[in-house]
Amino acid sequence: MSVVTNLILSYSLSDRDMLTEVNEYFVKHYYRPDCGFQDNDDNYGGNKYLERCTYVGAFNKLDLCHFVAYLRALKWEEPDKVQLFACQQQEDVYNERFHDTSPWWCEGTVGSGCPSSPSNLTT
Repeated sequence: MSVVTNLILSYSLSDRDMLTEVNEYFVKHYYRPDCGFQDNDDNYGGNKYLERCTYVGAFNKLDLCHFVAYLRALKWEEPDKVQLFACQQQEDVYNERFHDTSPWWCEGTVGSGCPSSPSNLTT
């Protein structure tokens, strides 16, 4: 049975080289290098290029709490400009998760609570 989490990840152009590090999560935890976010600069609407790094993905059985903790532990140039919007199975809207430290959305997920700092991250 599928339990899909839809994600939109966006961050500053000064962190443009972070996609490889972000996708390491999927290599380590899904054991598939092709499972992460894809860099598709030509697949957006409009007549201009995006002025932020923005990626979209749908992931089956993603431990969202663990993934958020992983993202928070990365060395971002501008962490205040990182945004992760998630729409989990049975939700109707996206919610920002990277800066949200309330644990309500981790309850009942695969993980055992939402680690708020890198020291709480178990890889």
